[in-house]
Amino acid sequence: MSKEWMNPDNFRKNDKANILLYYRHLKAYEYVKEFAVNKKVLEIGCGSGYGSKYLSEIANSITTVDLDIDSLEYAKKNNTNENIEYVHANILDRLKIKESTFDIVISFQVIEHINPLDSNIYLDEIKRLLKPNGYAILTTPNRLFRLHPFQKPTNKYHKIEYSPSQFEKVLKKHFSKVQLSVIRGNNFIEKTEKRRIKTPLSHFLMLIPIKKTLLFISRKFKLIFISDFFDKRGEKLVPNYIQNLHSDFEYNLNDFYLTNKHLKRGIDLIATCKI
Repeated sequence: MSKEWMNPDNFRKNDKANILLYYRHLKAYEYVKEFAVNKKVLEIGCGSGYGSKYLSEIANSITTVDLDIDSLEYAKKNNTNENIEYVHANILDRLKIKESTFDIVISFQVIEHINPLDSNIYLDEIKRLLKPNGYAILTTPNRLFRLHPFQKPTNKYHKIEYSPSQFEKVLKKHFSKVQLSVIRGNNFIEKTEKRRIKTPLSHFLMLIPIKKTLLFISRKFKLIFISDFFDKRGEKLVPNYIQNLHSDFEYNLNDFYLTNKHLKRGIDLIATCKI
């Protein structure tokens, strides 16, 4: 797994792209609140800890695990509560927690960072830690919203991105019940997000032969800076002309919604699973 975490405290007021990203992620935590009241919760991949702090107001206790020591230290310092325990660990190693401990296990925007060959380890550990009647709730970006067919993830930290059917298939290997929904936004938000992450098809098709040619040259003549350029691919911020639209508009959680319809159009996939 590679580290990638969001810190809402660093957002500028006019940083529309990251503000929208934050509320999109927070929408998943809002959904979990109905399950987490007075429950024992495990979060795998806490990032800066804003989600754990959000849920700690209604949960009995929250144990939150992260591999990235920097984000974990930030969370401990800035998003604390008496019922939150932060743990530095790798989910791909067996956690030192006994089985059937938690009512709810959540893991948001994590599975795409895990090599598909290791996803069984990750999901088996979630299942092991979950109580028999508990819920596992996971989110991940929807590749059908973000990518063209056969395109690799443009986010350099993502090992894989799943379509709704792929995500459901992976989860059903471990859970008997999987309910799949999507997180969507209003028209402006979805257009903005597509501008940020999705390469125009014409550019994508044109870049394939160019990229192959440049990589061939870089390997042949050991031009490391060329291969480094492609390795450092990543999602871009929204172009300035989109950032400036609705510049006085204040976004909030109500600009996003969950639905189990039109799964292909969702920005993020969200799965509610039972053993």
